[in-house]
Amino acid sequence: MGFDLNGVGEHLKRPNINWDNDKQVQEYFKWEKETPGAYFRNNSWWWRPLWQYVCLIADDILSDEQKKAGHYNDGMLIDEGTTKKIGERLDIALSSGDVKIYESARNSFMKYFKDKAFTSYYFNEDNVRKFKDFCLNSGGFTID
Repeated sequence: MGFDLNGVGEHLKRPNINWDNDKQVQEYFKWEKETPGAYFRNNSWWWRPLWQYVCLIADDILSDEQKKAGHYNDGMLIDEGTTKKIGERLDIALSSGDVKIYESARNSFMKYFKDKAFTSYYFNEDNVRKFKDFCLNSGGFTID
């Protein structure tokens, strides 16, 4: 199971495609990959710790409903203003070294758990950076 985030900004002109046409499908996925803010995906093992971190640093930005909805892929819309603020907070956290400190502390803490399923959730600076870039370019997003 994964979490697919789709940017909703008006600047993201999604091409209309025929999903039965392999060439159009390939072109669409190329567009999606090359267009900043169009698409971000994490599987559950990566998304949950990332969203937990976002909820920590953006506690005053996100509503309780948004924080909860981020753990489900049922189409919650995070509006453009909120998304931009999240991206800015992540940028500050990355620049200050806070993300690296959090990553190190979290990974050190995880070694005390015997439950391998729990320790299979991953968090790293690179994933935060990719999500920050997505947020700053998406114009808002849905969590699907």
